[in-house]
Formats: sequence, C-alpha cells, structure tokens
Amino acid sequence: MNKARDRCGLKGCSEPAEYVVELDGRLYMLCRGHFRALLKALEGLASSRGEASLRELSPEVLLSLKPVKVGGRRKQQ
Repeated sequence: MNKARDRCGLKGCSEPAEYVVELDGRLYMLCRGHFRALLKALEGLASSRGEASLRELSPEVLLSLKPVKVGGRRKQQ
C-alpha cells in the first residue's frame, strides 16, 4: 500500500490504511483503529457462540464500526 495516498475506506475516517480485509468479494482498507474494532466484533461473536469468522459479518456491520483508540494516538470518530 502507498501510505501517503491510501486512507481508511470507512466513511469519515482519514487515518492511513494499514490493513486490507476481504468480505463478500470486496476489499476494505482499514486503519488500525477500525481493524481493532473489527477484531472486537469478532471476539464478541466468538465469546457468545464459541467461534466466529468474517463470513458471519455483513458489509453493513463492517461499515458501521467505530474505531478503537490505539496506543495513545487519537483516532477520528
């Protein structure tokens, strides 16, 4: 990824993209805060169901994630 140009693909976020996630055949570029929010959502599913995978999340859920604050850096909400 070209960090100078690639930004998080979620609406209203201008943080640099650090991760690419494929969901339903579409690629989503995520900043660290949104990726951590995705992990928290999956952890929540896993704790209630015993397991979780990206296939269980809809694109709408992914697009509605609020970023998780990461290590002292302020994340845009």
